[in-house]
Amino acid sequence: MTTDTVRRGRPRSAHVDALVTSSVLELISESGLGALTIEAVANRAGVGKTTLYRRWPNKNALVLDALAHLNDSLPAVHGDSLRERLVSLLSPMQCRPSAAMPVRLMPRMISHREADPELYRCFFERVIAPRRERFLVELRAGVAAGQIRDDVDLELAVNALVGPVLYQSTVIPETHTAATSSATQLVDLLLSGLSPRPSVASGQEPPPAR
Repeated sequence: MTTDTVRRGRPRSAHVDALVTSSVLELISESGLGALTIEAVANRAGVGKTTLYRRWPNKNALVLDALAHLNDSLPAVHGDSLRERLVSLLSPMQCRPSAAMPVRLMPRMISHREADPELYRCFFERVIAPRRERFLVELRAGVAAGQIRDDVDLELAVNALVGPVLYQSTVIPETHTAATSSATQLVDLLLSGLSPRPSVASGQEPPPAR
């Protein structure tokens, strides 16, 4: 919550704030930002419009406050190996109806990027950037362990990991055979290109990315 969203009067109810936040995110994921209205949020949350205006001066402030809560509890990274940990980060990023809210919101936010660049920038900084950093942490650890070449552009490697999953989820129909590729297959494909190249002279093989 930002200081400029605090209003005088009765103390804010955490329960009402949670209802409003979930309502905003659900409505964006269902219909997009263009269709989001204060009235629709009030109806979904079961509160009056005056309750919303006491807390947020306008729709953008309401949306930004809701987006700020998306990374309150990021899921833990699982696995003992680089491969397993990357798969655990990548697997939840399927843009299906059952996907996590941040993933379901992404196509909606991207479609609104040109209409409101500043709002999209805030979405990227608050939601996307922290999640990219989690991939970068694992890739840097892979470089330090000698499992990834030290000349690899890690930002580009994150794009190479995440991009195909989002493309597969948002562009390819679920019934198409290309939609069945798993996160494990993608991680294996990428790690084969990031691993240190074997030394022809010494005949040594690169260490496995495990």
